Amino acid sequence: MTPFFYSQDKKGLYSILLVLVVFFTFLPSLSFDYVNWDDDPHFLKNLCVQQPLSLTSVECAFGQFVNDSYIPLTTLSFMLERQYFGVRPFVSHTINLIFHIGVVLLVFFILLSLGCSSAVSFAAALVFGIHPMRVESVVWVTERKDVLYAFFYLAAVYVYLLFIRIKLRSGEGRERFQAFFYFAAVLVLAWCSILSKPMALTLPLVLFLTDWFFKRCWKVRAVLEKCVVGVVVWPVAWWTFQMHRGAAMPVSVWQKILVVLWSATFYIRKMVFPKMMVEVYDFLARSVWRLSSIRWPLLFLCFWFCLCIFSARIGWLYSEWVFMFYPVFIFGALELPSENPTSWLIVLCICRRSG
Repeated sequence: MTPFFYSQDKKGLYSILLVLVVFFTFLPSLSFDYVNWDDDPHFLKNLCVQQPLSLTSVECAFGQFVNDSYIPLTTLSFMLERQYFGVRPFVSHTINLIFHIGVVLLVFFILLSLGCSSAVSFAAALVFGIHPMRVESVVWVTERKDVLYAFFYLAAVYVYLLFIRIKLRSGEGRERFQAFFYFAAVLVLAWCSILSKPMALTLPLVLFLTDWFFKRCWKVRAVLEKCVVGVVVWPVAWWTFQMHRGAAMPVSVWQKILVVLWSATFYIRKMVFPKMMVEVYDFLARSVWRLSSIRWPLLFLCFWFCLCIFSARIGWLYSEWVFMFYPVFIFGALELPSENPTSWLIVLCICRRSG
């Protein structure tokens, strides 16, 4: 056995436990079939996926919008699956589960890199991995785009943490080359994430928050790094936004603010109280787009601001609470689906305080 499995912090043991628990939790899904909700356009009846793997089929994937979303890498994954395994639900569900296990392990190692103990990182990753909100992304074949984009997204965050370590040490020579390599890897992973699902457009903002968490000085070079990542991800997201623009409901700026405030706490509520979990949630009807419809989110935000002030007075880092909830605004406003980094970002600060 390598020292990884015998290390004092038991990272290897916790990693194996995470894999086993998550695998056996979702094991029943491997016997499920396809469904008639979006599995047809994404996989079963997708003309690009049906083509033999070739340069022409790859061009087809990169020139196709699926349900008005630009997800060529997800389409390529379905194409490769169909090329080598055919149309077999067991294979489709197994691939989703494998990517989900990879996401859970990334959550574990990211939390370790952020300073949490092995036990706390394990507990947080376990909650993330088997939470009821994960079911949609893992069990629904169409949501391959969720687990795929989340895997590349969190991989980019993890590699960026390696990049930051070198930058904080002011590395020179060989370390400078390593930093360049890590940042190039972040760009590649960011590109893969945005091509899997446009929701990866928040990655530059999360990297800014990561700098803040480590108290890295926001010099021109640090800002330019995030701008380069933005150049990689934002044009693809904008392209999808333009496709959805015609189908979107016309709303005023005030109504948009109300929707953002309502959405900001939606995933927190579902994470803490995972009940009434359904495939599609009713959007706020126009008749209730008024201040009274968001009274609970407003109360929650007031509580949050008071907690920030109280934390600062007793010596806690209020920036950690901001780091905890600011991504919720970003992800909530975009109505990110279940397999997203918001959950581990929320758990992160609780872990940071306890571990």
